[in-house]
Amino acid sequence: MTKQKAPKNMSEVAPEPSAPRRGSGSGQGRGRDKRRPDLDTLYSVNRDGSRNMLHPADVSGRWQVRKNLIYASLVAVYLALPWIQVNGQPAVHFDLPGRTAHLFGASFTNQDFYLVFFLLLSLFFS
Repeated sequence: MTKQKAPKNMSEVAPEPSAPRRGSGSGQGRGRDKRRPDLDTLYSVNRDGSRNMLHPADVSGRWQVRKNLIYASLVAVYLALPWIQVNGQPAVHFDLPGRTAHLFGASFTNQDFYLVFFLLLSLFFS
């Protein structure tokens, strides 16, 4: 099988021989033949310049259910953290006017935030 050179634009493409149209005259569909994706052309554009619409599949199954349960539980934890008390402070509380942050019982001031850079750097390289 030889690999053909991709055309530079759609005008260089030789027109395909006309195939019999499916459902012509009965109003069923547009009569275009189904195309298959390939590496030489853009699949979402047909040879005549019209669009070949791509529709995502509707996914269902046990992994989708598990993913949705994990998403829901993470959102619930995210919304509940300000009301959970740790050492008399909220579990997560950013006090912007006071320039402090209370994270799970530890208090950080504006002078401690340079440590966040080193924490993120160590997490990135590990």
